[in-house]
Amino acid sequence: MKEFLKENPIIGMVHLLPLPGSPKYGGSIEEIREQAINDVKALLNGGIRSIIIENFNDNPYDDGIDDFSFAVMTMIASEIKNKFDCKIGVNIHFNDVEKEFALAYAIDADFVRVEVFIDNRVGIQGIITAKCRKVIEMKNRYNIKAKIMADIDVKHTTALVKENIDELAYRAIAEGADAIILTGTKTGENPEIGEVKRIREIVGDFPIVVGSGINSKTVKQYLKYANGAIVGSSIKIDGNVRNPVCQVRTKELLESLNQ
Repeated sequence: MKEFLKENPIIGMVHLLPLPGSPKYGGSIEEIREQAINDVKALLNGGIRSIIIENFNDNPYDDGIDDFSFAVMTMIASEIKNKFDCKIGVNIHFNDVEKEFALAYAIDADFVRVEVFIDNRVGIQGIITAKCRKVIEMKNRYNIKAKIMADIDVKHTTALVKENIDELAYRAIAEGADAIILTGTKTGENPEIGEVKRIREIVGDFPIVVGSGINSKTVKQYLKYANGAIVGSSIKIDGNVRNPVCQVRTKELLESLNQ
């Protein structure tokens, strides 16, 4: 995972439009597909070489997606995999690890983001239980090669039982994560730089990814301590997470790494 992030420190978000089973579905599968393809083109033309495909706009989230949504997401992810030369990750809200790893298996994805891996959480979905055992069982049973990027103290949720984030980092590593993700409390909000630095001191050279709030002004500061960053809001048109990817903003983010 360290080598992967060394080559791909910036992971760009492909936020799918609302899928067929979600409350805000607009009625056009082709529209979902077209925007996803355009977002990938903008990311790659802006210099990013690693993406993560996510059903971000299916909010408010349930504890998974239905078969119709999954079929459409698989179709689009498969097309992206076959059409573009980039690394691909997947994430299905909220913590639908069974479908995440089924999708990763089907398209031979490079990584999966698991939001609730080792710490039980509470969100609008209700209680979300840690899925580390289920994830490792699936990886072993089906020989899935995708790496596990595991959130700790993940955004948009509250701990069922408050635990020290230092201990969560240790536990994620012990239970099989290939990288840990640190976020702010919501989309577009970064974790405290001091917290990232402290976790780096605790985990040594184990891979750390910043999962929210990174922009062209902060990315170099955070990558002093983290191996990589997942970026969405700041590289969208007008910096609005609901908008398509902006190639210019993406390029500016990548260029800021060398300034």
